[in-house]
Amino acid sequence: MFYKNINEKDRQAWLKGALGHLPSGSRILDAGAGELKNKSLCEHLDYVSQDFAQYDGGGDGKGLQTGQWDTSRIDIVCDIISIPESDASFDAILCSEVLEHVPDPAKVIDEFSRLLKPEGTLILTAPFASLVHFAPYHYCSGFSRYWYEHHLPQRGFEITELSPNGDWFAYCQQELMRLGSMERKYGNWSWPMAYVLGILGNLYFRIRGMRARIVSSSWGSRGFVDAFLRAKQQGLSASQIVDVGAFNGSWTRDCLKVFPKANYFLADPLEENRISLQDMARSNPKIEVWLGALGA
Repeated sequence: MFYKNINEKDRQAWLKGALGHLPSGSRILDAGAGELKNKSLCEHLDYVSQDFAQYDGGGDGKGLQTGQWDTSRIDIVCDIISIPESDASFDAILCSEVLEHVPDPAKVIDEFSRLLKPEGTLILTAPFASLVHFAPYHYCSGFSRYWYEHHLPQRGFEITELSPNGDWFAYCQQELMRLGSMERKYGNWSWPMAYVLGILGNLYFRIRGMRARIVSSSWGSRGFVDAFLRAKQQGLSASQIVDVGAFNGSWTRDCLKVFPKANYFLADPLEENRISLQDMARSNPKIEVWLGALGA
């Protein structure tokens, strides 16, 4: 009723950019292609689709179901961990919102490693958190960045970009906005109140957005760097910058590329981040590090 899928909008914008940068004529595999949603983004490519074609829209009737699901146009119908193509037969592989529907997603990465040419490109998207959908073909709710950082290098992949689609606040906004429709779907008598809560939540995030910029993958392939550049182009002049929860200093490194003359104060309470932050401070006199938590 009131729900707008910002998550999907931002993801598709990111995919459009990532796929658009692939050289024309490249042979691409769309693994788990379903209803070929992303085929239109691959018109300049030699497109091949794959799906196991077992989901019919109804599933087992639990969780979120589509009602209808047409996989009649799939090129290769098979298990995603055993695709009947030769080794090194694709320049690129796209696998979008599929890994949560596979019992053993690490085996999928094994198969992609086999199918990709040397220097090939793997484009993955998957949820960080999700409701049960397409059941019974739903085996996990999502993946953290650490899953990719663990499994991809083990299989010979170099990660050139790992971008979150929004943040925890964007996730909360998304779930609040669809709370009413979900309560109504499951027949909960309180669904009108859920819509009211969703509207109030959306109002809160709109107000919050007036004072904070949420950077997502739609800002471009360089993430925060592009965001800082846009802020600078819009007149932001920074001389003193505070990075609270500095982690390993990655945010500050990006910021330094745009505001190299600013003075930086980095605060982080975690001992495991101490060495990397102190190394940054030693290499740049404009950086000051404080190891501890900030609060009132």
